[in-house]
Amino acid sequence: MRIAILGPFGLSPRMTMRARAFQIARQLASRGQTVTMLMPPWHTPREAGREWIEDGVRIKYLSLSPRLPVLRDLAVVHRLYREALALSPDIVHVFKPIGHAGLASMLLQMRSGRGGRSPTLVTDQDDWEGRGGWSDAGDRTPLGRAIIARQERWALSRVPAITVSSRELQTLAWSLGAPRDAVHHIPNGPRRWPAGARTSLRERLHLGTEPVVLLYTRFFEFDVVRVAEEFGRVHARMPACRLLIVGQALRHEDGDLFRATVERLGLGSAVIDAGWVRENDLPDYFAVADVALYPFDDNLINRTKCPVKLTDLLYAGIPVVAESVGEIREYVRHRETGLIVPAGEPGQLSEATIELLQNRDLAAELARNASREMRTRYSWDARVDDLLQVYEGLLARRT
Repeated sequence: MRIAILGPFGLSPRMTMRARAFQIARQLASRGQTVTMLMPPWHTPREAGREWIEDGVRIKYLSLSPRLPVLRDLAVVHRLYREALALSPDIVHVFKPIGHAGLASMLLQMRSGRGGRSPTLVTDQDDWEGRGGWSDAGDRTPLGRAIIARQERWALSRVPAITVSSRELQTLAWSLGAPRDAVHHIPNGPRRWPAGARTSLRERLHLGTEPVVLLYTRFFEFDVVRVAEEFGRVHARMPACRLLIVGQALRHEDGDLFRATVERLGLGSAVIDAGWVRENDLPDYFAVADVALYPFDDNLINRTKCPVKLTDLLYAGIPVVAESVGEIREYVRHRETGLIVPAGEPGQLSEATIELLQNRDLAAELARNASREMRTRYSWDARVDDLLQVYEGLLARRT
């Protein structure tokens, strides 16, 4: 089977294409499929034109010329469309049906509607981008938001098959008119992390035997004041406890407000802010943690997400306290693979965190269960088995 994967941007620095699309692509390649990823590298423009093989997957970054914005946009859409057709693929799987990749998928679908020899089109959705979603939360113009919402609605109601990372996205696709059997739930699997070096990093961070709570985040998923106050409750009961922050705020104002709240509560000396950490170094930070927090406000953006960071934590074997929102409930079963608490209720996160810090046997059992399930039930191996069945069903209907 020949499979082309189209993306709206490259493998870095954003996580979607590396943590979802590439993980699927490499598993498909390991099963003998011919897989090519086509992407415009908007965030790393110096890589435009680069082509390489990684884990059996051919990856091609398209040219971003010419420089004139409108002409460049049209040219990139046409390149995605033309390059996809040149591969003569059986399947074109478009990850995020917005932007240039979304427009290219529209051209492919229209070509198919005119009776041309076209590949079967599949759309992947891992976030809600339209009204009430990321488009409204970002800095797009009103016209830009309208275009994104239109692309999303079109893709989720017109293509033969849709893969979604969350149950909430599945429901939204059905509400837009997609047939029930056309929408396939393919949640994120974990990335594979080696064991980290707990002792050496503790020494470097000047930690002795103090319990460490990890907050692995970009801060946009929750009310930062609320979460700082929750740690304050933990610290009041366990003064030796430290909060280790790994990650950089998506919006500077969120990080600034969190730090200001920490200072206001007198917690500055109890908080270690590591900021952005290279992927190769993450296992050491995971190994340092005794408990990880995963706070999540109950809103549309969060309900439609399938959080990759959560799968990282569970795979790494860290006991997790998470709030009960959306896809989190798929991964964290209360007192089996973690502790799950109602979202936004004062004192719930802190009480559950204290319980795990004080009951190390329970914490270790939950961590073992979660890590085992990430390696089996929720692995990308299992996810790609499901996806291959989707592809094979689509191709069988064409013959």
